[in-house]
Amino acid sequence: MNMTQVLEIILGPVVWLMQSMLEFYVWLFSSLGFSILLLSLTLLLLLQPLRKKAEALEMPISTKMKATNTEVGKLKGNMKGEELFLATEKIYNLTLSPMPDTGYQPVLARFQVESGNHFYPASVQIYCAALILGP
Repeated sequence: MNMTQVLEIILGPVVWLMQSMLEFYVWLFSSLGFSILLLSLTLLLLLQPLRKKAEALEMPISTKMKATNTEVGKLKGNMKGEELFLATEKIYNLTLSPMPDTGYQPVLARFQVESGNHFYPASVQIYCAALILGP
């Protein structure tokens, strides 16, 4: 099963629902433009609870990133070149890595996939597949 098929399985019902809602609004109002606006407003209202939950989940990560970027910004005034790179990498390893000293590399900004007690660098596709398919 390739990634396209996985996405079709997951997103197929959502696309069908949106298409059905749009067809209903076009039937009701006989205006495609107004129906698209109404569909957009409907989805905005329906997804509001999910958006709030996602923002709450993102808040700790965002706070950690801001603190890390502040520390890195302080280094830029005092260091340059390789010294700055190594100090920045050390900060990222200590503050952002799910498990310190596992090889988090901020320059490459790769995702890491958990396997037991180890985190391995992976591509976005592998990361998404791991999330979708599970262990």
